[in-house]
Amino acid sequence: MSGGEEERRGNRLTSTHNNEARVGPSGTRTGTGTGTGTDDILSHVQLLNLKSHKYNSTSCSLLDPIFQPFWNWLTDRLPLWLAPNLLTVFGLGINIVTALILLVYTPDLRQPVPPWACYLNALGLFTYQTLDAIDGKQARRTKSSSPLGELFDHGCDSCSTVFLTLSVAAACQFGFNPGLTLFHCVLGSLLFYCVHWRTYMTGTLSFGLVDVTEAELTMVLVQLVSGLFGTGFWTENVIYSLSWGHILILTSVPFELYSIGKTLGIVVGKYGVGKNGSTVAGTSVISPAIPIFLAFAPMVWIAVKSPQGVYHSHPALFIVTTGLIASKVTDRLIIAHMTKSDMKFLDRALIGPGLMLLNIFLGLGMSEVMLLWGSLLWTIFDTYQFCSRVCQEICNFLNIKLFSIDYIVSSSGGGSSAARVGSLRKKN
Repeated sequence: MSGGEEERRGNRLTSTHNNEARVGPSGTRTGTGTGTGTDDILSHVQLLNLKSHKYNSTSCSLLDPIFQPFWNWLTDRLPLWLAPNLLTVFGLGINIVTALILLVYTPDLRQPVPPWACYLNALGLFTYQTLDAIDGKQARRTKSSSPLGELFDHGCDSCSTVFLTLSVAAACQFGFNPGLTLFHCVLGSLLFYCVHWRTYMTGTLSFGLVDVTEAELTMVLVQLVSGLFGTGFWTENVIYSLSWGHILILTSVPFELYSIGKTLGIVVGKYGVGKNGSTVAGTSVISPAIPIFLAFAPMVWIAVKSPQGVYHSHPALFIVTTGLIASKVTDRLIIAHMTKSDMKFLDRALIGPGLMLLNIFLGLGMSEVMLLWGSLLWTIFDTYQFCSRVCQEICNFLNIKLFSIDYIVSSSGGGSSAARVGSLRKKN
């Protein structure tokens, strides 16, 4: 996600709903597609609210206007059969793969990374940022805009945030400063959550002068510097005990604190657009603080108090697990905003951290590394199942497909009728 979203994504709004029963990708029954099935995640009221949802954003990004001509030029060269969500998920995949390549070389975030891996990550990050910028343009160009597109875009962004921050930590060898690393990565996910928390309260997704586009391009620059001068460059002391890595983090903190402060200002002042300053769903503006607290607090406590030092021995694994749990909670916040519904406090992704806490409190002596791996695998499975079912229910209700679109091929004769053609027939 980046600033200038109104120009880049717009409102993805559509059509009719389908009452025919469907089977989800996992083979489980997803109900009738009307929100009345016993296995449905979204209720009929939520689906109706989603269908009437209108995208609203404001932006004063410094760099978005500079890149708009490039994004428009690139969009005009995309084939009309290419579904916008394919661009989104392809960008996410590139981001994850290039980040994992870095982590293969430095799982403890302390080892040097070869220059080619940093350059590859920079290219992957720029590709992700570009595809994220043009998926909405492609949706408007192919007249395939829908609320599902907006939801899918933001959901992929919440996952990407985890790997963006971790890539920087790997390229800068932040593992030599465990506390700083945890702070950097948790703050990245928290900032993304706060953006959508504000949206849940105000109904408008807002971006400032220095926001997502600027942050992502800064990360590209960091990878290029690491490739050119080596990852050890960021551990060199500049003044007293401050390294270039410290300076990189400290210069970003004011912008991050400002963003969090904007969110807390709306909460304290009760400036939500709902009745009596509530959220768009009419719920308390402070309620979203509880789910994200439950996502972060157990993992931070485990990082500090773990008797086996699981965070210090496996920082990358720990941060990915923590970040994906926060990503799942963020997805539920985005859904709550778009469906104008309340947000439950507990989530199944918290089972993993809960078991790790019980292991510590009860002195069971189980391997914390194994429990951490179990937490990660469970979170991935639970998030995939949740997201695929939500997408399937929305597709059924709106009678659309997730990874394919219908497009129009114009005849060369000028006076002849256009042919309606179906593209890929994949449904998810």
